[in-house]
Amino acid sequence: MRLDQHWGGTFDVKKLFADSTSQGTGIDLGVLDAPSPNQLPLVSTQKTTFEPWILSTGVTYRW
Repeated sequence: MRLDQHWGGTFDVKKLFADSTSQGTGIDLGVLDAPSPNQLPLVSTQKTTFEPWILSTGVTYRW
């Protein structure tokens, strides 16, 4: 967008789409003297969705 002969401005809008899925199959207790196995048998799945709007502005000068 031009404001006058030399100065102008910009404006931009974007949307980002990102998904992530992770899984865990146990917790390692890390105890050396404990009887085998040293894990708690837990199973979990986690899904994360990240969708931000990205706005940017700028000023331009042309000579």
